[in-house]
Amino acid sequence: MKIADGASRRLSVALSNPGGSVAKAETYAANVYSIVNGGFAARLAGQAETGVTTWLDYPEQAISLAPGHTQRLSFTVSVPANASPVSTSPLWSSKNRARPRPAGRRPLPG
Repeated sequence: MKIADGASRRLSVALSNPGGSVAKAETYAANVYSIVNGGFAARLAGQAETGVTTWLDYPEQAISLAPGHTQRLSFTVSVPANASPVSTSPLWSSKNRARPRPAGRRPLPG
């Protein structure tokens, strides 16, 4: 997706719970960075936003999703008028506040 310098765009993200119990999570905009041996990592909730993550209007929030439900969260991306091309992008992240046990999971034999 492209957003012109000085423009804003309203977007949304869908969060789903395919599990069998209520899922509680915190969602937030996160700075991302490369890690050793490939992949990426995201900043922790509550840490300062920097770079393109500051272009997001996405408040940190706690949600609770019933099994099988989806919740859509809206946010705005506002690109500064003097923006330059970037090679990094923000990530919307979440963390479980409680780790529900997957339905039907049994210990391995032996």
